[in-house]
Amino acid sequence: MSGKNVCTCGKRCRGIECGWCRARRKRLEKLPVRCPSCGVEFGLARRYWLGYKKMGKFPLCPTCHRRASGNRFQNQTKEDRAEALRLSAISRKGHSYEAVRKQWDTIKADPEKFKVLLEKRKANMDRVWETMPDQERNRRVTAFFSSHGRSRSKGNDALKRIMQDEGLYDGFVSEQVFHGYIPDEINHELKVIVEFFGDAYHCNPRFYKDESQFVNVIKRTVGEQWQRDRKRLGVFYKYGYSVVIVWERDFRNSPRREMERIRDEITTKRVIVGIV
Repeated sequence: MSGKNVCTCGKRCRGIECGWCRARRKRLEKLPVRCPSCGVEFGLARRYWLGYKKMGKFPLCPTCHRRASGNRFQNQTKEDRAEALRLSAISRKGHSYEAVRKQWDTIKADPEKFKVLLEKRKANMDRVWETMPDQERNRRVTAFFSSHGRSRSKGNDALKRIMQDEGLYDGFVSEQVFHGYIPDEINHELKVIVEFFGDAYHCNPRFYKDESQFVNVIKRTVGEQWQRDRKRLGVFYKYGYSVVIVWERDFRNSPRREMERIRDEITTKRVIVGIV
């Protein structure tokens, strides 16, 4: 290649093919450039290279860029960091965070306006919820209350794992919405529900005798928790489901015995349903 040839960047190729010419010839998506700090060649998108060219700067490789950014952040004062975060909060439409917050404070300052806004949002949500198919509604509720969205006890996971190892989990589904409640494990074919009750969260009667005792873990009294559990189990019994309650203490001391209880219930239901 002669010295009269001019590459894409405007510089003369001095007998050696430059990165721009090589990228153009090979039709590369990223143009090879050389880091001015460490001398390593790396790929840079054409639009980024044009931006650096307009600013009159030389792009750094990713390693040098992270190092430079980290040093710059460490050298910043607390006020400089707060100002940088404030500037980064400005949206593309030009509305700053302070403007949005001021507008929201103005709405909340007027009780009537705030009430109208809440009623409007509630009406929109109710309209969307009513027009939503039952399958999609159950899917969203199940996803919201699934183990990814709420805490699931380790004992419940251990119970499920042992049921799978013992071959007792066929037909069961974990945490599926059922008439407003979410049982731990449910089998619709056999109409069997397995519930894992934590001693503290469900107030095991072996340890909690006084119904007026307030339990700080669940933020309610023992009697209130028992009433909630009775209402929950009553819904299950109403639709013909049998419930096997596995208490945390019993499962920790004798998991095999609890598995036998579940096995006996499944066997009984298989005989009733006619499944061999």
